[in-house]
Amino acid sequence: MTNYVSNAYHHLKTINTHRRLVREHCFKAGIPIQGLLHDLSKYHPVEFLAGVKYFAGDHSPNVEERRNTGYSAAWLHHKGRNKHHFEYWFDNGIGVFELVPVEMPLKYVKEMFCDRVAASKVYYGDKYDDTVPLQYFNRMDYTRLMAPKTNALLKELLEMLAEQGEDATFAYIRTLNSRSTGVFRFIFVFVVMIGSVFPSVFACHAIPRECFEKGALFPPAQKRSEKTPLASC
Repeated sequence: MTNYVSNAYHHLKTINTHRRLVREHCFKAGIPIQGLLHDLSKYHPVEFLAGVKYFAGDHSPNVEERRNTGYSAAWLHHKGRNKHHFEYWFDNGIGVFELVPVEMPLKYVKEMFCDRVAASKVYYGDKYDDTVPLQYFNRMDYTRLMAPKTNALLKELLEMLAEQGEDATFAYIRTLNSRSTGVFRFIFVFVVMIGSVFPSVFACHAIPRECFEKGALFPPAQKRSEKTPLASC
């Protein structure tokens, strides 16, 4: 007989442990926001209740759900809401009647790497070492499941982890696309928006340097001619 109370406790503990590890990895990889938001859908009833019912401990409950029902409703719900899964990135092919993989944005490839390493640690426990995520990856042929660049980058990161360890791998991940982080994109967009809404904020580009040198940028109101533009000094 299934002990739902015990399963609920252990399943919740597994989720929280996994999310904590992913969060730590994402911070090391330079994607902290994704680490904070990772796998929140696992607390949704569709996913959580299935996890409780089919809890196994040493592998995903989605596997047990498939064995019992023929498919995993929890997994279908999960992969459709979490962009770090390559299964999310399928679209209709152009000119062909089939689903084809598309390239994943770099930030989600980074999160996918963090997710795989964390999952390996959770399920392998004391038996984990840095070669395990690569061994798991090599069990399948992903050439038709992942877009070429996505597949190549993930494999490169897993091989680096196996050969050089976490510190070197996360250091390398942080260098990827380092000049185009979400923070800098946000600042750039924010500045552009402010400039378009309040163009006077950026009017100084039209003010000659002489104005600053002469101290005439903001002359006394009584001396300012209404016919003379401010920028003319």
